[in-house]
Amino acid sequence: MQEFLLNYRATPHTTTQVAPATLMFGRNTRTRLPQTDTKTDKNALDHSVEQRDKEQRQRMKEYADRRRQSKTTTMNIGDYVLVRQQKHNKFTPNFDPKPLQIITVKGTMITAERPGFAITRNPSFFKPIKTTGLSSEDEEEMEDSDEHEEQRDIGDNENNNNHNRDEQQNLERKYPRRERRRPNYYH
Repeated sequence: MQEFLLNYRATPHTTTQVAPATLMFGRNTRTRLPQTDTKTDKNALDHSVEQRDKEQRQRMKEYADRRRQSKTTTMNIGDYVLVRQQKHNKFTPNFDPKPLQIITVKGTMITAERPGFAITRNPSFFKPIKTTGLSSEDEEEMEDSDEHEEQRDIGDNENNNNHNRDEQQNLERKYPRRERRRPNYYH
């Protein structure tokens, strides 16, 4: 095992083009293979290894991005977006229909908000919507409509509760209440 490790550490690495033992100790390790002794400057060696490592990492990143079909985000501060929402049933839309405005972009972290609601997610949760041609008045109307929808939702919930209560009362009048008795073996 020791012989294998010695040979492995003395073999130049494909990325750095330098043996790991040479990088660690600053000199070539003696193995059974004949070598020419070359003096190496440790600082120059470290710099060239770092440069090659950086190039190799960049090449791997480009390959991975190409394979995963990754794209850079085009969302900026002030853009309007829709946020992906959880499906509750088959009629639930994929995105919440109420638009949000992006307030911060920090790397892949995007924060968007509308009055009374803020959310931070990565770009895959957002869908940009086109707002070209909207004036500031239209944007204000969009915000006002959100407030009115919330008020309407509250009113609708109250109406639904009243309606449900009326239906329950009608059902109670139509059908007699179920008579619950204990089983005979408890008597």
